[in-house]
Amino acid sequence: MTVTLLSYIKRLPTLSHAEFVAIAENEHMPMMRETFGDALPRMTRYYVDSTQPALHGSAPDHDCVVRMEFEDEAALQKMYAKQMEPEVQTAAMESQKKFLVLEATKTVKVNEFKA
Repeated sequence: MTVTLLSYIKRLPTLSHAEFVAIAENEHMPMMRETFGDALPRMTRYYVDSTQPALHGSAPDHDCVVRMEFEDEAALQKMYAKQMEPEVQTAAMESQKKFLVLEATKTVKVNEFKA
């Protein structure tokens, strides 16, 4: 059964939206692919269109939602194990410091129900 995580990411306040997206896509994601290899799940990034008002309620406190899809729980555990390797941890942390507010990042496991 597929396992899905959603991460809510806030950009550093010193970066414009365009700079945030550029660093995430052109620096961070290539590093993640290289560092995590086949432990990296299928990832889809959704960047909030900050030029538009919220469609419902107030503006979100995040700039990006990342959807990570794992084939199963074993694949999720494989990614967690890889993430705990010291060199992987260091590379990911150094990369994240360049563009996101780490303490504001929230990740949740979600269950999918289709209508």
